[in-house]
Amino acid sequence: YPNPAKNSVTIQYVDVQEKSNLVITNIFGTQVDMLPLTEGNGKLILNTGSYVSGMYLISVESLGRIAAKYKLVVQK
Repeated sequence: YPNPAKNSVTIQYVDVQEKSNLVITNIFGTQVDMLPLTEGNGKLILNTGSYVSGMYLISVESLGRIAAKYKLVVQK
């Protein structure tokens, strides 16, 4: 939250396994960011200040598999 985002978005996660990452890709499939996630439950603030306006896909990847996918809209 918030979605759409301007400069940052807060992402809450639950039941994340070890060696998991948050991967952000643009609508063309190009990876624009990757952040490691702490095992278990948590919250992180994703800085979207350098992202151009548009739609992004946020994926939680664990052990080489996609555990969850979400859409994020960035509006400047």
